[in-house]
Amino acid sequence: MAEQGSNTPTSLLKPEEAARFLSISTRTLNRWVDQGVIPVIKLGGSRRFKREDLMATIDKNRSCGNV
Repeated sequence: MAEQGSNTPTSLLKPEEAARFLSISTRTLNRWVDQGVIPVIKLGGSRRFKREDLMATIDKNRSCGNV
């Protein structure tokens, strides 16, 4: 599947794969999706995740040690 205006194919991850990528449970992943923390692509009754969106979520939530 290619993004509009791009020649690079986009890899979509299943929820289990996305959760593993983020080192979280699928339950946490679903909660974050419901809270709007992580963007999701809905295909029929399935949820899929772009690796780029997951990386952007990580970058956006990165701390500089001032917790």
